[in-house]
Amino acid sequence: MGFITETPRIKEAVGIANGVDEGKFPRILSRILQKLHLKNERAFSVEEEQKLQIALDLSPSHLGLLLETLAFLFEQAAFHGPKMPALEQQLLDLGLAAPQIAAFVQAWVGGGRIATEALRRRALAPHSVQCRRGSPPNDRTHYLLVHSHGRIGPRIEEEVLQIHQPAH
Repeated sequence: MGFITETPRIKEAVGIANGVDEGKFPRILSRILQKLHLKNERAFSVEEEQKLQIALDLSPSHLGLLLETLAFLFEQAAFHGPKMPALEQQLLDLGLAAPQIAAFVQAWVGGGRIATEALRRRALAPHSVQCRRGSPPNDRTHYLLVHSHGRIGPRIEEEVLQIHQPAH
């Protein structure tokens, strides 16, 4: 079992990703990875997203899903820190095509360490302030700190929460 649970939205996004031209896909991944740690900034401006919609022949909702999911996959890789073979296997298990996997891995090799460090600094900043005051974080604070490292889109986040909620 991998570190990413396949949901219907992730499956749909993987299908979209597999249809993206192999020449354009690495540049999209590179931009997402560069901007991943910026909490309130999108990887692409509104104008750039409009150009991407045309270049990739995608609807706004499909482009949004694609960008959101690729960012989510990078965030999960940063959070779980898998070895390269495990990352490749996870992407394969999700149904990503071989050229897209190669592009993802290449982007991760080029910028994953830097993105991971930036995400950790952003996520741990509140924790270090709290510890300096002498009060250790409670379980809820720890959960929020650990899970606030990325900007998971609301729909994917809801699906992840539904998957991980205990049955009543």
